[in-house]
Order: sequence, then structure tokens, then C-alpha cells
Amino acid sequence: LEGLKDNIFCIVGAHEARLFWIKMCKVEVVAATATRPAQISVELQGLSSTGPALQHCGALALQVLLFAGDFASRYRAAAWLLNGVAGTPELEVAVLNPKKQVQGTYVTRTRKSLEARLHRKVMPINDDQFDAIHALTHRVEVIHGPPGTGKSTTIFHALSAHLPDASAALVTCVCNQAVDAVAEKLNDVQDRSKRGCLPMLVLGNPSRVGRTAGQYVLEEQARVEEHVVFMRLICDILRRGVDGLRNVQAARINTFLGRKPEFSRSRLSPAQIAGIRGLKARVLKSLLEVHDTDYILKQRHELSADELLDRWNLVVRNLPRLASVNLLDEMSKLHLKVVSKVRHALASAAATFLPIDSRGRSVQPSSDGATICKTWKIGSHLQSEGQRWKTAEEWLTFAVKRAPHRVVRRTRVFLRPI
Repeated sequence: LEGLKDNIFCIVGAHEARLFWIKMCKVEVVAATATRPAQISVELQGLSSTGPALQHCGALALQVLLFAGDFASRYRAAAWLLNGVAGTPELEVAVLNPKKQVQGTYVTRTRKSLEARLHRKVMPINDDQFDAIHALTHRVEVIHGPPGTGKSTTIFHALSAHLPDASAALVTCVCNQAVDAVAEKLNDVQDRSKRGCLPMLVLGNPSRVGRTAGQYVLEEQARVEEHVVFMRLICDILRRGVDGLRNVQAARINTFLGRKPEFSRSRLSPAQIAGIRGLKARVLKSLLEVHDTDYILKQRHELSADELLDRWNLVVRNLPRLASVNLLDEMSKLHLKVVSKVRHALASAAATFLPIDSRGRSVQPSSDGATICKTWKIGSHLQSEGQRWKTAEEWLTFAVKRAPHRVVRRTRVFLRPI
């Protein structure tokens, strides 16, 4: 009995029989006693098309007519609209009274004009489908057919024939499989350069729709939108150009460095390295910052070289493992590091500001036989190309941000599962 919910019943009461849609059914078994046998109590709640609601508890005689379920929900919604309980937008008005003339964008066509609009080469159409499309005259029509009879093909040709130019249509389906079936039909008319194209957009969960429909969800369409694709291509071209120029500059820097970017030992003697002003103090500072936390916490003013040395000797006494640190070796390493950094800076500056001369075979000789010499300011050219790449990346970001808006504006068919 608890399965009576969402069924239509003819309930026989004391005076009359009425049709009710059962919305709640609760069954309770009353145990038998010494003076009374076991009884079943049924509590029902439901709705009636005639007005009064059903509130019953106790014994009841009823007859099951049909399972209403979703149909009963539609019936109640229609009853509300007819009785003015809910609002009546144009779509509901057209559903309740399909023959009523309501202003819209539906285009009726003669058989000749209809034939000119159909895409027979893209999607064949039989006589029954053609007659069904030609017979569409009201705002609401029903075209019924079992699975495999060509309803998706009929939808495709109905959109091609009756959708006005620069207008859009919403196609709803009861399941994602039906959405994919319609998407497969519309897949061949997505070229916007051709007349009669019907750009579509699938509104649904990308992980649930089919393979064909998944190509037309908003995220995928925004990714392949022409402005985004074009800007990605421009950015890729500029990136490769900048990478090529950087490789040329790196090769020039290696040439200026004599293919020895690093030195393993200094050309200066230990005495000369020790005599470099400020080098010892810089080494002591770096060592104290690594091994002496008190130096970092208590440092309030600049210490002299002698004070730094005294501080370091104190740290060495507290940490005997630091006795193996040779200050002269550390000064030599720092000196090599500074020299290498300066050499690289000078080589980079030379590669940036010195142009490349093009001579000989790569240049056509002049009319008098002299070789023309041209210069290429590669440093400034690399800088300008890098700026162009940066600007293109900013435009790409803007294109990606605006792509969903452009996709929606150009769409003529929206597909959505209910």
C-alpha cells in the first residue's frame, strides 16, 4: 500500500466517488488485542481536479486507475496556470492554447521556400519528415515517433527551415543521449563562413554529455574560439622569435667570454687577494650570517674588519668544527665569483649594444662591385620583440576572458538537457 503514491485513484466515499492524485500514503498496522482483531490504518493525502484536497484516515474503498507520476505534476501545473494561481508568461500561454495567435519569431514558409532552406546534401529527409516540417503552423506542435524514426533529423531541418536569420532557438531534451543525437545532426552546419550555418552551444555537464556534444560546451568552444586561437598563434610565433634571439645573444656572450665563462683559479697571488679592500670584511660578514645567529640578532651598526675578525674568532672557539675554514680560500672564492659576475655583465652589455655586421655572401654586392655592409642592432631588436610578446600575452588574456561572451552572442542553437 505504501507504493500508492503518485497514482490516480477513484476513491469511493460515503456519498460520492472522486478522482484523486495521491501525494502521501502512510500505512500503520494496529496489533490485535484480546477483544479486537488486527487492523490496518491508512492515511492518505492528495489533490483533486475538482477542488477539495483529500485528507483521510481510516477504512477506505478505492480503485487504482493509473500511475500518474510526472504526468500528474504537469497536470497540476497546467491547472494552476488556467486558474491564475501562477504567472502566465508567453511560453505557458502558447502551451495551454497552441492555436492562440501570440507574437513571436516563428517563420512559416511555402513548400518552395521550405525546399530552398533545407540541407538535403548534409542530412537526407524523407517525405513524412518534410510534410511534418511543412505542416508546422502553430506556436506549439507535437511530432511523435518511436525511437529510430528520425526525430533528430526533423529537429535539424525544422531549425534550418523555420529559424529566422540572426535569431536563436533553445532545444531541450529529456536526457544527455538525446542532446548528443541532435548535436551529431548539427555538427555538419557549424562553418560560419557558409550560408545557413547553425552555430550551437551545449548547456550541460561536460562529463555527462556525449563525445560530439562535449565539443560544443561553453568551456571547449571558448578554448577554440577564433580570437583565442589567433592570439595563441601570434604569441607562439613571437615566443619562438624571442627564444631564437636569446640563443644568438647567448652564443655571442660565450664568444666574448672566450668560451671560458668560469675560472677555476684566480690570476692574482694570495697576497694580492688579501690586499683587496673590503673583501675580507665581506667574507667575514657572510660567514657570521651563516654560523652566528647572535650576530644577526644583535647587529645594530656596521662593524669594522677587526671587530668582525674578533667576532669570528669567538665563533670558532665555540664551534671547533669551523677551525678548518680558511679565510684566504674563502676570499679567493668570493673574488672569482665577483670577477665572473663582472665578466658576464660586460659580455651581456657588449652583446646588447654591439650590432652584428653582415658581410660577404649574405649580402648582394652593389652595382659598382663593392660589398655592402649592413649592421643589425640585435640588442634593441630583442628588446622590442620581447615587448611585443608581452603585449600579445596581455591581448591573449583579454581574448580568453571575453571568449565566452563572443561564443554566446554568435550561437543560434542552444542545446540543453532538462
